Amino acid sequence: MIVSNEPGYYQTGAYGIRLENLVTVVEDESFKNSSRRFLAFDTLTIVPFERALIAMEVLSLNERQWVDTYHARVWAELQSVLDTDTRAWLEHATQPLS
Repeated sequence: MIVSNEPGYYQTGAYGIRLENLVTVVEDESFKNSSRRFLAFDTLTIVPFERALIAMEVLSLNERQWVDTYHARVWAELQSVLDTDTRAWLEHATQPLS
């Protein structure tokens, strides 16, 4: 199953910001020894978040690490199929936040 994950913030009468990723529902491997089956989401959309729009001062360490892990995945999955200029852009765009 594929679903859209769309967290956002909306300032009434002013603006809205929404991040949108497609995710697929997968079995959560961290619970494979459990007597119950658990599900999780795996991100399908492989595009870096725009760094200029990230307010670092409001992110927790855990949230920054999540973005860094996601960006590392974006780099790993895309870098080998890009031309030189786009690859250079992606390398910069996926650098760790911290």
